[in-house]
Amino acid sequence: MPETHLPASAHVTAIDHYLPQTQCTQCGYPSCEAYAQAIADSKTSINRCPPGGDVTIQELATPVSYTHLTLPTNR
Repeated sequence: MPETHLPASAHVTAIDHYLPQTQCTQCGYPSCEAYAQAIADSKTSINRCPPGGDVTIQELATPVSYTHLTLPTNR
């Protein structure tokens, strides 16, 4: 996982706003909000949301200061 340096503006609510809210758990977290919290805490990467796909990765890249990532091909 790439190291992140989150700006102060990257709060859980802001990150959660970009997630699709499917609560599917494919990212490995029990909810979109829990995944957003893990992103904010730099515990996981922004490319773990299959329902959101590349669009969500692109949207999350700005608030969390990531360079472009894609979904992993295998987990």
